[in-house]
Amino acid sequence: MDTIDANHSDCREVARKMLLKWKQKKGKEATVGILLIALEEIERRDVVEKLLDQRDTMEKDQASQRRSGMKVQQRYDATSSDKPFEQAPVTEIHIWSIRVAVGAEWRHLGAVLGLESALMDNIDADHSAYREKAWKVLQKWKQKEGNGATVGILINALEEIGRRDVIEKLRDM
Repeated sequence: MDTIDANHSDCREVARKMLLKWKQKKGKEATVGILLIALEEIERRDVVEKLLDQRDTMEKDQASQRRSGMKVQQRYDATSSDKPFEQAPVTEIHIWSIRVAVGAEWRHLGAVLGLESALMDNIDADHSAYREKAWKVLQKWKQKEGNGATVGILINALEEIGRRDVIEKLRDM
């Protein structure tokens, strides 16, 4: 919301209220990933970039804190510091970060992750862009597996479909 011009405080307040109302209505379904996709759909890539830049800054701060031995606060719930990376649950940030790279391999990845072909047919019919299909497949898998949807399992699935590039993208987070 910092990208909304300070001279437009009324707009900023309207945006804040709208986001709060969305969060109240959707609950756990109101995720950062969904917000980022919605912002892209209304061609507000500037806001998307700002949010992703803030996430990158937060992750660099966390890495610095880890190196210095400080306890890391898990803002945005990106990973869990008390678990090895591969055992951490997959988050919206993980999904958002790799959805474009997964691209046309979304269906193959979904099959390896154990999603039913009928579900993938529905995703295919409901979404036109590969990034949206990949995002939805990963979300459905995460929803199905709950805390069992770990980064390690995702890495193994990506390995199985030959997407080492996407694995490196995850590891660089």
